[in-house]
Amino acid sequence: MALVALQSDERRALAGGGYAQLEDLWDSAVADDLRREARVGWSSAAPPPDGPRTPVSEGRARGRPTPVATGPLLSRLHADLVRVARAVSGQLLAPTFAVYGYFPFDDEVVLHRDTDATDVVLLTTVLGRVGPLRLHPELEDATNDELGRLESDPAWDGASGVPVTYPRLGVCAFRGRRIPHHRRGRPVAELSAVAALHYRAVFR
Repeated sequence: MALVALQSDERRALAGGGYAQLEDLWDSAVADDLRREARVGWSSAAPPPDGPRTPVSEGRARGRPTPVATGPLLSRLHADLVRVARAVSGQLLAPTFAVYGYFPFDDEVVLHRDTDATDVVLLTTVLGRVGPLRLHPELEDATNDELGRLESDPAWDGASGVPVTYPRLGVCAFRGRRIPHHRRGRPVAELSAVAALHYRAVFR
């Protein structure tokens, strides 16, 4: 898979808000192949056996974890993007896992931080369209219980946080296990999916 080289001004650490947008890393043919693989994967998608679980109130519990699937093309992209993840983070990273996450009805993501296997996550849109993810660097030191109380509070502003989008021909990179993130759900017009490629620092 031919990837476009990073431009010099894109070779930067995840600073400030802890995220970076990297556009035009591959061409539309790669995006089309990912879209086809994700659509095929939907037939066997299932909730992950483990992962982050924010303790929310019964009223805020979705009751349906995001179904996920994977595929050989996604696995190849995961390996190919190691150099991108390393360049943008300034860390020696190794791939951990990569999945398509599906949103058949709405695009909700409960406030959470990613697993310990995710020092950096790269996100790209592969099917349909989801709204911006909202990052909360100000909550970096919050416990999972504190995140759960915020998510469960009807008065909490669901439009808060730094909104980031997922490019179709590139990625949004951010520090998933450090920065809590969420998306208040809205209906999706069609089956939508995001590819999430996770990397862990070899040395911490």
